[in-house]
Amino acid sequence: LGATHAIVLVTRPFGTAPSYGPADRVIERYLRRVNPELGELYRTRPERYRSTVAEMRAGNCAGVHTLTFAPDAGDPIPGRTETDVDLLRAARQAATGTATRMLAEAGLV
Repeated sequence: LGATHAIVLVTRPFGTAPSYGPADRVIERYLRRVNPELGELYRTRPERYRSTVAEMRAGNCAGVHTLTFAPDAGDPIPGRTETDVDLLRAARQAATGTATRMLAEAGLV
């Protein structure tokens, strides 16, 4: 879309990636029946995530200069279906603190 620079906020601490478990194998089998390429894309999702985050952390992804922020390893990371209000609130507070610190370290605040 013409952007030259982007601030990227990832939702997992650096060094982590989506997991691939038993439920994912069921989903992959279904997707392979629908479209073999789609099944392969789903199976390789964790590796592609790690590769893309590495590119963004290196400062360039798809021709766009990037500054990438991530939660600290000790920050609470809620799951996609989390409903615990206290955990969600703690995660939001941690994310705000981490983003503020990282923006200051980058000289942007």
